Order: sequence, then structure tokens, then C-alpha cells
Amino acid sequence: MDPVWKTATALRGHIETHKYKDIFFTLEFYWYISKKVNSIAVGLGEDYVVQWENPQKQAVLLKCFSAIGYYVLPEDLFSAVLKKAEDTSFTTEDLENIFLRIISSAFDDKIRDMLTTIFRVDLQLENKVLCDVIKAVNETCSAETGDFIGRQYMQFLDLFEAGAGRRSGEFFTPHCLCVLTRNIVSMFFDRIQSLSDPCLGSGSMLLEIASHVPVEQLYGCDTNTTSHRLALINTLIHGLDYHKVNYKIGDTLLDNGREIYQVQVTNPPFSLEWNSQKTEKYPIPAPKSRADYAFVQHVVYHMGELAVILLPSGVLYRKGKEAQIRKWLLNRKLVHTVIMLPKNLFMNTAIEVCCLVLKPNSEYVQMIDASNLYDKQKNRNIMKIQHIDEILKRMQKRITDGAYSDDISQVIRADEVPDGFLFWRATQQSGEEEIDIASLLHQKRILKFQIEKYDSMIEKELKKIGKHNTSW
Repeated sequence: MDPVWKTATALRGHIETHKYKDIFFTLEFYWYISKKVNSIAVGLGEDYVVQWENPQKQAVLLKCFSAIGYYVLPEDLFSAVLKKAEDTSFTTEDLENIFLRIISSAFDDKIRDMLTTIFRVDLQLENKVLCDVIKAVNETCSAETGDFIGRQYMQFLDLFEAGAGRRSGEFFTPHCLCVLTRNIVSMFFDRIQSLSDPCLGSGSMLLEIASHVPVEQLYGCDTNTTSHRLALINTLIHGLDYHKVNYKIGDTLLDNGREIYQVQVTNPPFSLEWNSQKTEKYPIPAPKSRADYAFVQHVVYHMGELAVILLPSGVLYRKGKEAQIRKWLLNRKLVHTVIMLPKNLFMNTAIEVCCLVLKPNSEYVQMIDASNLYDKQKNRNIMKIQHIDEILKRMQKRITDGAYSDDISQVIRADEVPDGFLFWRATQQSGEEEIDIASLLHQKRILKFQIEKYDSMIEKELKKIGKHNTSW
């Protein structure tokens, strides 16, 4: 039986399903920090218990533990609790007391607050159920590698909460899109001063980048307390220095801060309703029924050098206020690249999405149609590394060669994008050439705009020499 399913089976019928993740990830975090603390101790050459009982060696241990900000007593390690779980005498009160001792071990207020948030979970379970869950979590953790938090989170949502997660404000960014985002960012930076995600979620986008590019400070905000807890767990499990972590709970759209972040990455909740109003931050308010461009304007307000935003593809062509905002972005020369992505990548929606890359002083806009770059996997699509490489290859070509275009990519001047229309489809070929009406109409708009522009320029030049155009 799959370990995650085994844990869920142990909990089924004893608690509400939305609490499964809280208990599972808290116990997984406890397993991880126990292993980390024990590894630090054993790395000094002796058994942890032996060292802890020697005052001089204990002092050395505490100095080593200060680097991670906390410690777990030898008798409180997960491995010790696992032995107690073999019988049913171990209780939730015992476990809660262990968590309190771990919190008390914190070396400063910052890590203490993080640990308090992580261990603030309702553990009211019968002894046997708790012991079964502890054994199942141990089995899960012993078998996992890589981005396991992400995989497990998707499994829990898939098993129990695909609908409930969306209603409660929990969203998950597919790993392939985190990898795409990381690769785009690393094209421009080999070191980042400040990296922010205003819609933090589980923190996967930030951590994918921070695991490959040195980052001085991480920032994130989320309205959902469960997501905030998971982001903290995810970040500490990935081994990031807690001094660099600055996550908060709050409403990003109501945030009045003026901070500038060198790099921003985000996957906002799609088409969220919001309290639309004109402010300095929102000079052209997004529609009340769709906050997509409100999140974009928030990012622009805090714009440093680069932003990568995942959005529903409707933001590229919808009319009204959203068209005005697109023109505003193009006039400010912020739109660097627009990538049309495959549909059905997300677990809670089948709609097509796009990746909007914003970068100041972008005279040209690159449009890449990656909508057919995917493989099918069960009931969802997935972009593999070879698909991501096709996108990156074209972005790199644009950087090195300038205005680069090919079968799935085109580059045009920002001031030549007609009516702020950013949606583009490449004409696909399979046997006979397919006629892509949307793409042809888009090309027609561009050509019409360019013809009118050059007609005006010619007319001005003719007037200068006393002639008027009568031939067209």
C-alpha cells in the first residue's frame, strides 16, 4: 500500500479529512528534524546519548545545534517514539509535551515562532490510531527522496480534497512549472538578493529556485494558515537557513508595503473575486470578478529586476479593463516574454495557463507557443525536461540573437502589439498544414498596425518636401 494512503487510512474515520495534511506533515517534520539532529551528533564521532550525558560534549553539541536553531533531546527523537509506538501506551499528550520541549530548545525568537506555528496542530487521537500513524509516517519518510513534500501534498489533495482545497484557498503549483520558473530565473541571475512570492502556498516555487541559485533573503505571503504552516515545514525540511526566511500571513492585495524585490515569482489563485478599487498600486483596477491583473499590478508595484507569473491564458486576450492593463504594461515596456502553456497541467482546473515574464526596459516581446509541449500522465498533462528545454532554447536565442522567431516563437516590438493583444498560436503542421485562424487574425492585426504606422511616417516626410500622397 502507498505510504501516504496508509497514513490516510489510519486516520480515516477518526478526524475530518481536511486535518489529515496537518497531522501528517507535522509528524513528517518531526521525523526530519529528529534525523537531522541525530546526524549532527553522530557526525561528531559518538552516539548522541553518550555525548549528551557528558557536560563538556553537551556544550559542543549545543554549539553545533545553534546553526539550525533548535535541537531534539535524545529521548525525544522520532526513533525513540517509534519504539514506544509498538505498544499503545504512547499518547497524544506525550507527543504534545515532546513538541513543547522542541519549541523550548529554540536559540532565538525567530525559529521559536516558526516551530510554534508548525507544532500548533490538533492531535486528539486515540492511542492506537496515533501509534499507527507514527509507524505509517516513518515508513513514508524512510522511502522518500527529492521534492517529496510537493508529491505528498498533491496526493492528499488528489485523494481527498481536490474540490475542498480550492474552496479553502489551497492551491498547488505543478512541479514542472516550478522547474520552468527556476530555469527562467537562472537565465538572468546566478545570485539573488531578494526573492519573493506574494502568493506563497506551500513555498515550492521559492524553494525550487533557492535550491539551485544562492538567495540572500526569501519573502512570502499567504492568507491561508495551513499553507503558511506547510511553507515553513517545506523550507526547513529543505535545509534553508531560517535567518533568511521571511514568511507572513496576510492579504497580498491589501498589503501597503513599499518593498522592492529583485526577483518575484508567483502563481496566484486564478480569477479570484476582489474589492476592485483605484489606488497608486492599482492605477487601472482589474475587474471585480477577476483579480488576475490585480496580482500582476501588485508585482509591478514591488518590481525590481524580474518577475515570472503563472496565470490563466484569458489574461492575454480578454477585453475591457484587462486590455487596458495589458497596454499599460506594454507602454511601460515591462513585458519580456509570454509563454502559452499546455492545458490540464493543474489538478484543480483543466484550463490553459500562461507564463508572463516581466522585465524592465523590454523593447521587444517574445511570444512562445508551448501549448503542445507535454506528455499525458494519467488524468493530467505534464511538461518534461525536454519540453521545458524547448522553451528555454528559444528564450536564450532571443537574448543572444535579438529579434528571434521560429516555428513556435515570435518576437515583436512592444509598441507594435495591436490593442494589447498578447495571445498567439503557432501554426502547427501534421500532414497537411493546419490553418490557425486565431494566429492569422493576430498577424493581420500586427500588419495592419505596422502599415498604418509607416503610412503616417511616409505622409509626414512627403509633407516636409511639399508633396502629398495620392497613390494610396
